[in-house]
Amino acid sequence: MLVVDDIQHVDRDSLDVLDFVMRRVTARGVPVVPAARGRTPPHGVPTDLPTVHLGVELRASGAPSGPAQVGPLTELTAQQREIVRLAAQGLRNKEIAERLRLSPRTVSSHHYLVYPKLGVSSRNQLRGLFEDA
Repeated sequence: MLVVDDIQHVDRDSLDVLDFVMRRVTARGVPVVPAARGRTPPHGVPTDLPTVHLGVELRASGAPSGPAQVGPLTELTAQQREIVRLAAQGLRNKEIAERLRLSPRTVSSHHYLVYPKLGVSSRNQLRGLFEDA
């Protein structure tokens, strides 16, 4: 059994990470019990369980830890923002895929989905989004 801890506020990034963790862990047959920071697990749940700290996972994923930001990048998932950031740095899809352990086709699909959201049509325009920030 696994306790997911450190849930202070639930925003889109938190939900993305929690969903990812729950899919990975439950696929291995491990039940997941959410618990808020500073609280004891629900009655009957042992306190010595392996714990995933959602805040740590969010920071590791590159998700912002401060207050919500405003801008076109905020409409993207943490993974999409990371892919866009790496593309803006000049990495090719294959290099991005290797770094993030995804398939190049998945990276390409993310580009196809995020370009219209960001109002861009090329990687050069992506660089501009990060230079302005």
